[in-house]
Amino acid sequence: MAPHSILAIDDSPDNLDIYRDLFSIDGYRVHTASTFMSARQAFKQHRPPVVLIDNDPEGIHASVIAAQLEQDAAALSERAPVFIAVRGDMLRGEEAQLARMKHVLTKPVDFAELDRILHDSVESWLLRSTD
Repeated sequence: MAPHSILAIDDSPDNLDIYRDLFSIDGYRVHTASTFMSARQAFKQHRPPVVLIDNDPEGIHASVIAAQLEQDAAALSERAPVFIAVRGDMLRGEEAQLARMKHVLTKPVDFAELDRILHDSVESWLLRSTD
């Protein structure tokens, strides 16, 4: 597992391309998934410390995906990753459902803010590993 890898889950190929381009510039290894099953496979294979999830890929809520990835991490004897949700403006008010997310961003995303959050999330995950 590379400490600076990210899994981006989104059912929009354009969004995945943007995330890949943006995060690769900063030196992150970016793994992408457009389906629930491919997200689980990518997580198990790469074990990223940070997972960025579109709020509703394929109609599956980000919290459901996060819960499954937490279970997958436990089954692999790994720590759960830091989850970041990206939601559309029409999905405001879902804070209770997004409770397991460390950060929740609303589209359109401020990429400078996302970059800062991503850096902070990797750092917090690394710090948790030394506890």
